Amino acid sequence: MIKLGLIGCGYWGKNYVNSIQNIPHLSLKYVYDKALPSIPIPQNIIFTQNLDDILNDKEIKGVIIAIPTQYIFEVTKKCLEAIIYDGVLEFFFLFKNSVDINCYQRFK
Repeated sequence: MIKLGLIGCGYWGKNYVNSIQNIPHLSLKYVYDKALPSIPIPQNIIFTQNLDDILNDKEIKGVIIAIPTQYIFEVTKKCLEAIIYDGVLEFFFLFKNSVDINCYQRFK
């Protein structure tokens, strides 16, 4: 079972909460948002307002980033730094929208 964290539980994020539950071999362990969720979070999923809860959990193998575009660089950078410094190799990202190609340049 691949355990994921969802970053953002707004307009798109709430769709991921429901969709992931129907995908075999995937499990949503965390939902992170600064605000309280607008939908009920299933009991088997941990809601957190601390992104580090996801990034410090060794069971998490990927994240879905479903946040407003203006915050994607900052959050993606934090996720990448967590991977680099912890040496985690099994980590993937799914973005709700296309990411500005300059995002990579700013990270360098």
